[in-house]
Amino acid sequence: MKNIFLSIAVLTSIICMNSCKNTKPAASASSVTNNNAGGSELLFQSIWKLTEVKGKMVGSESKANLAFTPGQVSTVAGSTGCNRITGTFELSGEHVIKFSPLATTRMACMDEIVSTVESNFLAALSKADHWSIVNNELLLKNGDSTIAKLMAQKPVSKEQAKLNGSWELNYLSGSKIALNGLFPGKKPTLIFKFPAPEVSGNGGCNGFSAKVTVDGNKISFGDALSTMMACEGNGEPVFFKALKTITSYNITGDTTLTLIAGDIETMRFAKK
Repeated sequence: MKNIFLSIAVLTSIICMNSCKNTKPAASASSVTNNNAGGSELLFQSIWKLTEVKGKMVGSESKANLAFTPGQVSTVAGSTGCNRITGTFELSGEHVIKFSPLATTRMACMDEIVSTVESNFLAALSKADHWSIVNNELLLKNGDSTIAKLMAQKPVSKEQAKLNGSWELNYLSGSKIALNGLFPGKKPTLIFKFPAPEVSGNGGCNGFSAKVTVDGNKISFGDALSTMMACEGNGEPVFFKALKTITSYNITGDTTLTLIAGDIETMRFAKK
């Protein structure tokens, strides 16, 4: 009887030991999988705008950016701010990244600042070996050194893409003075450059910029920040005031932009 109990105890111990051995590798594999993923899905959810390279800030006007696409062979595309970039990259281990030699177009970058950003950006991509994302900021690193910083931007929506470009005013409601009388020099313009949440242009005399928010066909403008030249015609303050009342818009035939306040068509613009 003792032998029977002893055999059962030994058999139970063996089963437990085998069970422990089998469960440990499963936990380890899960851990490796998580490390390999490393939040990499976040790389593919945004366009990344370059904000700093080799420790130097990059101006907000720069068009340097990257966009990552997953696949059997993952690809990267974007701009140096002057030339287009295309190539492939690999993710492995814990936040390890390796870019292939990237192909670029061969336009001459006449602006010295743009040219410097391009050469520094390409050099940083060739040296990058690790990455991380903190608060919507992508950090590319070489060892312990951060060699480039990029900020997440949402892809341009269909509505924003239609708005992008330059528009010139050809109708303004509510004024008893003809458009040429309000703006004897030049007509006001709006320039959209989404995904940047800002509109710029000319008020008919002074250059300006303002925050802009678009949600479907809804649109709103913030206060206009403008230069301070003296202007003929007194139309500029009327234009800026009208912008603040706008609540929606529509685009007809890709060439006519109508801005609407409530249910009143307040301004119309032609695509330049």
